[in-house]
Amino acid sequence: MQLDKNPSSINHQDLIKVMEILNILFVVAILLYSSYSAITYISRRRQNKSQLRDFHAKSQPTRKLSEEEHALVQPFLVSPSHPNKPAQLKDQNVYLLEGEFISHGISYGNGAKTLHDTIAGVDVLLPYDARSFIGRFTSAEVVFTDKYAIVISIEDHFNLAEGKKRLHAQQVSHQQWEYGEEGQIADMENSTLTERNILGGGGAELAKEMRQVRILSQREETNSEIIARKTPGFGIIASLLLLCAYAALIYGATNGSEMLWLAVSSIFTIVAIYLIWRPRVASKPEKVNEVEGTLNLVQIQDPANTALVHTQLFLGDKIPLQLPDSWLAHIRLAPDSVVKLALRVSDYSVLSFNKTFSVDNEVRRFPLIFWGKHLTIAIVGAGMVLFMIFVNDEIKSDITQVQSVLASNKQYQSDSASNTLKHPPTLGSMVELNTQVRCTVDDSLNQQPGEINCGKLRWGGRALAPRTVSVDAALLAFYDGSAIQSEKNHQASLMLQMRQMSLSGRYDPYVAPPSIYNITNLSALVIGIEEQCAANKSALQEACSKLKNLMGEELVVDASNEAIGWEKLLAQSIKDAASGEHIALLRESTLISLRSAARSIAEAQIHDSYKQAFLQLQQGQQGAVILNVDPGQANQIKQASLGLKTLSIENEGDAAAPALLDEIRGDWLKSWEAYGRIAQADNLQALRVKGLLVGMEQAKNGDLILELDPYRTPDNVMRAVLAVVALLLGLLLMLVHGTCWGVNIWRANKRAKAINLYYAQQASANSRF
Repeated sequence: MQLDKNPSSINHQDLIKVMEILNILFVVAILLYSSYSAITYISRRRQNKSQLRDFHAKSQPTRKLSEEEHALVQPFLVSPSHPNKPAQLKDQNVYLLEGEFISHGISYGNGAKTLHDTIAGVDVLLPYDARSFIGRFTSAEVVFTDKYAIVISIEDHFNLAEGKKRLHAQQVSHQQWEYGEEGQIADMENSTLTERNILGGGGAELAKEMRQVRILSQREETNSEIIARKTPGFGIIASLLLLCAYAALIYGATNGSEMLWLAVSSIFTIVAIYLIWRPRVASKPEKVNEVEGTLNLVQIQDPANTALVHTQLFLGDKIPLQLPDSWLAHIRLAPDSVVKLALRVSDYSVLSFNKTFSVDNEVRRFPLIFWGKHLTIAIVGAGMVLFMIFVNDEIKSDITQVQSVLASNKQYQSDSASNTLKHPPTLGSMVELNTQVRCTVDDSLNQQPGEINCGKLRWGGRALAPRTVSVDAALLAFYDGSAIQSEKNHQASLMLQMRQMSLSGRYDPYVAPPSIYNITNLSALVIGIEEQCAANKSALQEACSKLKNLMGEELVVDASNEAIGWEKLLAQSIKDAASGEHIALLRESTLISLRSAARSIAEAQIHDSYKQAFLQLQQGQQGAVILNVDPGQANQIKQASLGLKTLSIENEGDAAAPALLDEIRGDWLKSWEAYGRIAQADNLQALRVKGLLVGMEQAKNGDLILELDPYRTPDNVMRAVLAVVALLLGLLLMLVHGTCWGVNIWRANKRAKAINLYYAQQASANSRF
C-alpha cells in the first residue's frame, strides 16, 4: 500500500468570496451615505433659496446703497457657482440681516468641495476678509441679487472700503515679504495686536511701536537649515514596497510560478532598500528674511467661543512665531527689547534668534537624529512575522524542507521497526519505510469505548491483547436490545393506516405507513426491568424512571386502549408470569425509545465491566513507531483492518465513513470485537511510506512519533523557499530597523540633553558678561 498525499496549499476561494461580500457591503454603505448626504444637501439648498425669497419679500430696507458702496460692490456681482455669469442687484436697498452664521456644503470624491455661507438661512457672499469678523451670531447689512445676498458691513467691524484697503495693504505686505524688500512692513488696519490685548500693554503709542516689524535683508537657507527642513519622513513608500515584496512571496508560495514571483519580490525589495538607505540629497534652498521687531504675547479669543482665550507669541503684530522648546527655556529678554530673527519666507519658521540661537549652528554642532522610518519599517516587519506564524501553519515544515535541501541530508531507509527505534532518522531527511502497521486505540471518553484511530498507525511495538470480558447475560440483553422481543403486527398496522386515511380523506404515498409491534415477552421484560432497577437503585434512578414511564404510558395491554401505569403493569406481569406471556402493542417510535432507555440502564455497568480490561489494552500500546496518515488513507486502512467492504466515497475523512464503521462507535461489545480483529497477528496492513521527516517526538510510553510529508521533495522546494524568505524578510526588518530605532531614540534623547546643556552654558556666560 503506497501512501499518497496531495499537495497542500492555501485555498483562497473562501477568502475571495468573503472579500467580495465585504467589498459589496462597503460599496453599498458608501452609496447609502452618499445618497443621504446628497439628499441633505439638496434639502438645505432649497431651504436657503426659500429663506432668501421670503426675507427679501417680507423685510423692510434700512437705507439706500451709497454711490461709493455701489462702486465697491460691483466686483462681487458674479455668481459663486457660475463665475462666468454676471449677477444684478435687485434694487439699491440695504437690509439688516441678523441670525446664526452657518457654513455648509458637500464634498466630492476627487477632494473638491462646494461650500455655502448663510446668515439666518440666507445665502451670503462675504467680500474681502469679512469672514474674519463674523461670529456665531451676526448682524450684517446686505444687498440682494436673485441668488444670494452680498454683505457690505458687519456691525462696526467691517465695511467694503476698509476691506478693500486691508486687501491692498496685505498684497503690498506680502510682496514686500516675498521679495525681502528692506524697510518696515506696511501697517495694517485693525491688526490683531492692540493696546488692549498686549499682555502688560503700555498705551496706544507703545502699542504702535510694538507693532512695527522691519526687514533687514534676504538670504538663502544654509545646508544645515535645509537638512532641518527636509526630514526623511516615516518611510511610508518604502514600507508599502516591502509589503508588495512580501505579498509577492506569499502569492508565489501558494499559487506557483515561484521564480517569477521571487524576481518580482526582489525588485520591490531592492527599490525599498534604496529608498531607505539612499544618501540624502540637498533640496533647493528657500529664501530667508532677516527681520527685527518686538516680541509680543497676544491674547486671542476663539471666534466660536468668546470665553476661550489663548496666548500667541507675535513679532510685532504681523507674524505669529513658534520657537523651539529648547530655546524658550533659555531666552532672557528685557521688557520691550527689539530682537533680530531669521524667518523662512514660506512658512515663517524661526531659523535664528538674536544670533544666540541658530538652527544652522545647532545642526552643525549636534547632527539631527531621525528614527521615524525605522519605527514604521520595524512595525511592518513584525506584522510580516506574525502573519506568517499565525496564518501559515506549515512554516515549520517549510523551514525543515529548506534546511534538508541546504544540508544535503542522505535518504533514510528501513523495513524494521526495532531498527528505526534504535537508530531513528534525522529531522529534515528524506525517509522511505516499508512497514506492517495496525491502527491505534484512542483513550476512552465519557464512558465510551476508545475510537479506533487509523490516522495514527503503529509499526512494531507490543501487540494488542484484548482479554475476554465476561458480562451478565441479562445485562447484555438490555445493552444490545435483545431483552425486548418484538414482532410486527401487520393487522394492527393496516387498521391504523386505514383509520388515518379516513381522518385525512386522502392517501399520501410519500408518507410511510405506520408500524405497530407486539412485545412478545412483556412479563419477563417488566420483571427484568424491576430487578435491574432494584439492584442499582441509586445509580440508575433517572434512567429507570424514564423507562418505567415509557412502559406504563405508551404500551397498549388491553382492549381499553388506555395507559395503565407502571405499578399496574408490574402487578399484571407478575400475575401473568405463571400462566404465560402477555402481549402488548406499541408504535415503532416507542419501541426505538424503549430500546434506547433499556440500553442506558446497562451502559454504566457495561463500562465498569470493560474498564480494567481497556486500561490494560491501552497500557499495552507502547514501544512502536507511530506514523500519521491523511484521513482518506486512514479510512481505507480502517475498513481493511476490520474486514469491512470498502465503499466508494467522494469526500475523505470521518464525516464520510461507511455506516458499518459508525455502528462500532459508542458500542462496547462491537468495539471490543473490533479491537480483537486489529490485534490479530495476520491482520497487519502493508504500508510503504516515503517523504520528508518534518516532525519527530519521543513519547513517554516509548513510542517514536514520526511526521512525514510525502509531498515535500527536493524537486518542489521552491514553495518552501518563498515561505521561508518571506519569514526572513520580516525578521530582518524587525531586527535591523527595530535596533536602529532603539539606538536612534537613545541618540535623540542624548542630543536633546546636550543641546539643553549647551544653551544653559551660553545663557550663563551671557549673564556674567
